[in-house]
Amino acid sequence: MTVEPVPPRVDERVIGAGTTVRFVLLMVLLFVASGSMMRDVVSGISGANGVGCQLAAGADPDASTLRVQLVLLQQTSAFDECMARHQPGPPWWVVLGWPVVVLLGAAVLFRAIPRWRRRARWASPLDSTHDAHRLVAEAAATAGVARPPRVVVDPTASVVVYGSNRRPTLRLSADLLHSATTDPEQFRGVVLHELAHIRNGDVTLYYVTTALWRMFLAAVLTPYAVWAVVSLVQPSWWSGDEPSQVRRVLLLVLLVLLVYLARADVLRSREVCADLAAVRWGASPHIWAAAAPARRWSAFAELWRTHPRLDLRRAAVAGTGELFGLRALPMFLTGVAATLVNAQVREPVQAYLVRDGLLREWMSQALTLVPSGLVVGVVGIALWRAVVHGVRTSRPVPPAWRAGLWLGFGLAAGSCS
Repeated sequence: MTVEPVPPRVDERVIGAGTTVRFVLLMVLLFVASGSMMRDVVSGISGANGVGCQLAAGADPDASTLRVQLVLLQQTSAFDECMARHQPGPPWWVVLGWPVVVLLGAAVLFRAIPRWRRRARWASPLDSTHDAHRLVAEAAATAGVARPPRVVVDPTASVVVYGSNRRPTLRLSADLLHSATTDPEQFRGVVLHELAHIRNGDVTLYYVTTALWRMFLAAVLTPYAVWAVVSLVQPSWWSGDEPSQVRRVLLLVLLVLLVYLARADVLRSREVCADLAAVRWGASPHIWAAAAPARRWSAFAELWRTHPRLDLRRAAVAGTGELFGLRALPMFLTGVAATLVNAQVREPVQAYLVRDGLLREWMSQALTLVPSGLVVGVVGIALWRAVVHGVRTSRPVPPAWRAGLWLGFGLAAGSCS
């Protein structure tokens, strides 16, 4: 009887999850888009969209952005004088102040969401005499959590850890609480998974992004959507031509899809990291054994989930390298996000900070280092992790040309918006 050798495993702590830079890119996109999009809204309402001055300078507003910029570069002085006299833009504080409003509002939401959850009607502190209390304390010691989380029980909700990394709260469901007596191994594995989120710093990161996204949705996307749709239906009420309004609606849809898919993809990676940490601390792999077979359209539905399917989590726990592969979606979303960041950050600089044509162009080129550096970080870390995992586990390294191809598709898609 021959025994197949067990493939060596790679500790995910050594090469990381590779999601931090992707989170930073997503946050930079939300930050710079806040000022740029609200500048478009204020400019459209006030009539300072620059279409008339573009025509006066010899540019076609319906042409590509590159073609318009080439024409305006040759007529910089005339265009700037026309804008200053006939179509002055909104004040500078709209561009710089609106992102600050979004950040302040997100900070308030970050504090409010855990408090709102703590005030849930059915939530109550865990009885210190219950077996679950001892099991949580033992699991916290195993996970190396210096300060065990506050534990509450809510029979109407699911298991989750919320709050912040410094002051986390572990919420148990009624079924999980019952398993502390009937199936302690199951209970310990689930708790170790939640404690892994605390050790990995996921709690604060999750609620920061959630608060920032909700504030961005309320303070930026909602007014921008109202303005874009109304101006498309009734262009005579607002300044601008119909093709430009169509592009703005498409930009809105693209931005919403981009942020949602990117956020969901990163959170799925963090879930896999928590699974691997729980197994490393002694959780039984049978917790993920009851995985239903993948159905039709499962791959498409997976894109929108913040938690991976059980069969994918079981495969990752078994050491298939799911966490270390070069997947198409992150590469594509990185390309789109980098292009949008570049476009959103260049416009305010060109409109407010620099008036000299050549210096303004140099400044715009210099600003491309921000999204370029983030792209290098995302793609470089992904390639490095894939190569290290392939070498350490004696498995084929995924071809890098596929990642580059999907990155190129994302850059092209972002440029077309």
